[in-house]
Amino acid sequence: MSIKRLIKQSILTATSYEPPIHRKGCIKLDLNENYSVLNGKLMKKIRQFDAFTTSSYPEYQELTPLVARYAGVPEECISLTNGSDHGIQLILDLFFTKGDTVIVPSPIFFIYYHFLKIKEVKITEVLYTEENGQYIFPLKETLKSLKAGVKGLILCNPNNPLGNSIPENEFVELLRKTKKLDIPLIVDEAYLEYSDVDATQYLSEYKNLIILRTFSKAFGLSGIRLGYVIADPEILHEMDKLKLTWSVNHCAVHAGITVLGEIPYFKKKIQEQKKIKDELYKVLSTRGIRCYRTDTNFLICTDPNYLHIISRLNESKILVNDVSHYPYSGTLLKNAFRINAPSRKDLDLLSNIL
Repeated sequence: MSIKRLIKQSILTATSYEPPIHRKGCIKLDLNENYSVLNGKLMKKIRQFDAFTTSSYPEYQELTPLVARYAGVPEECISLTNGSDHGIQLILDLFFTKGDTVIVPSPIFFIYYHFLKIKEVKITEVLYTEENGQYIFPLKETLKSLKAGVKGLILCNPNNPLGNSIPENEFVELLRKTKKLDIPLIVDEAYLEYSDVDATQYLSEYKNLIILRTFSKAFGLSGIRLGYVIADPEILHEMDKLKLTWSVNHCAVHAGITVLGEIPYFKKKIQEQKKIKDELYKVLSTRGIRCYRTDTNFLICTDPNYLHIISRLNESKILVNDVSHYPYSGTLLKNAFRINAPSRKDLDLLSNIL
């Protein structure tokens, strides 16, 4: 008899994520990273850590207040995590258990579905719609789904993988409804730097609001694994009990301190990336590929020959992401691929290949 019998069935039937490999040397436009933002000066600073950084357990007393100042919230409202994925896992473990029902306007970042299924939580997905070439948040249907017995609401704003933002007045309606039901509203703001969203202004009034953020996108630190949760201190006090000791490593702390010391530089780079994304939109559209404008660093593109386009780009070592079978997306992403904004140099190359 195998000891596997002791493992939960929901884990045995789940599929582990296998990240793509052999990407070095390619133009990486597939995972919404920010591969061109860290210049030589910044990389030199990030590499300059001393023996204390490598041989001692990490300390967070310098980074945490810097993150709080950047987010515009009190220090006690910040908890550092090993990437936002870690924050997602902690929050879902904190609030939800087997048999709970959670409302998930869909599609959103696939990691949420993965963890909820393993926890045997019931997912009530409410599908986004499409209208006049835009993805539309399903406000009416979401509000209708929020009723007695529901244990939480999970949002991505801006949405991942669709890229659009929830109108602020609609977000406030959702805050009011979840507050009335006394359940958590969890909002993933991984792409906030590229958009106008910022839920921190509602923290003082809505104690049920939990915000997840990352250094992977705007700051180009995907490989460092650094994120943070913003919430009421009482929630973070309980969440931190679930953390592994020193789950954020010292090198990530050093990198976070470094990039937060260069905010004007990153704001300038974000504006440049937005401009390049607009140019990318034109490059793709003029070649007959349908594109959706987004509030992120990526575009969603659809074309009947999307597999051929992906294949030809791969042959030229340009990686894009096939999202045509994204979970809980219905037909919204039929024949679709996702492509994030390249560097200026790589945009010219991409244009020539297309």
